Amino acid sequence: MREPARGPAATRPRVPLPTWAFIALMTSLTAISALSNSLFIPSMPAMTRDLSTDAATVQLTLAVYSIGFAVAQLAWGPLIDRFGRRGSLIVGLVVYFAASLACWLAPNVEVLVAFRLVQAFGVCCAPVAARAVVRDLYELREAARMLSYVSSAFALTPVLAPALGAVIEENLGWRANFLFMVAAGGVILAAALAWLPETAPKRRMPVRPSLIVASYASLIGHRTFLGYSLLVTFAFVPFFVFNSVAPFYLIEETGLTPTEFALPYATIAMWFGVSAFVAARITHRLGIDRTILGGALVCVAGATLEAGLIFAGVANVFALCGAMSLYSFGAGFVFPNSQAGAVAPFPDRAGAAAALNGFLQMTLAALLGVLVMQIYDGSPIPMAIFIVVFAAAALPPYVLLILRRRRPIPAYRSDD
Repeated sequence: MREPARGPAATRPRVPLPTWAFIALMTSLTAISALSNSLFIPSMPAMTRDLSTDAATVQLTLAVYSIGFAVAQLAWGPLIDRFGRRGSLIVGLVVYFAASLACWLAPNVEVLVAFRLVQAFGVCCAPVAARAVVRDLYELREAARMLSYVSSAFALTPVLAPALGAVIEENLGWRANFLFMVAAGGVILAAALAWLPETAPKRRMPVRPSLIVASYASLIGHRTFLGYSLLVTFAFVPFFVFNSVAPFYLIEETGLTPTEFALPYATIAMWFGVSAFVAARITHRLGIDRTILGGALVCVAGATLEAGLIFAGVANVFALCGAMSLYSFGAGFVFPNSQAGAVAPFPDRAGAAAALNGFLQMTLAALLGVLVMQIYDGSPIPMAIFIVVFAAAALPPYVLLILRRRRPIPAYRSDD
């Protein structure tokens, strides 16, 4: 694996893994959070019936998880910077493993929602730690390339998870999806214990409330961080809104089975994987900003097509998933490069920067997911409006905060 280009060779962090194995481990750490929120998506109508509740309440299993995931990152970021990547990650994965067991055994929807929150508190450390580890090891463009490979491989999770979850539900019931999470969490925990060394810099940020608040405030005031973070936040909202509404609309209103819904849905993630893989190949030549711009314009085209088909009355599973596949193809260029750009200027605060970036992304998406489900009445029109508005909203932060900055972001300075 290529050595990181910083500091004397003797002080460079080393990972005792070949490149492909390192990418697989980073992907797993990132994918476990997505698996936990997508595996049971086709099962939500069945969960509504079995737990004697309504669609909006079951949707809280997504929204509460996402809000908890977002908020807990703000605590995990400084902890990961202060106590290191490895130890923090192990604690988080143990919490996730225990909470997944509790979700599997939950007797009612209230208990399930509560332990989904605990599940989120644990697992949210994994992607924060993974991005921080990549930041520890690689400079900006190389980090963007590595995150693109991680993102393209990560796309296998939402490709396989809904389809796998549908098969599990139809054969073993919806609770078996949570048992699968228990098993996945155990395997990833074992892999981290066996192969992940500590990569954090020797200089550690102290954990004091006043310093944490000041650190996050300075990040919010940092033009580069804010530009990339708002861009990826607004671009993420259409995915979350689609995941919240589409299962209920396509399964309950159009009569699809969970498997019939899950297979077309998988193409959305497949195209994300394709574009993220391409982005890993072209970002070195184009630079991250031009790569992001191209992807953002494709996202706007996909969102416009999605809304146009819905307003035209063409709202079958192939039309909706096909248009979102175009959006997803653009997002594969946007997400890894925006995340790398947001974290790059902060070598000593990589965990905090990754955490705040994730907090902004997940909080807005979760709140809007709750809102769209509150106004959902069996029609996909509110979903269409949210998707096109937030796809377009991703462009102003790019233009105002990224394109208009006076000089490119550095690879390893945090004082610009």
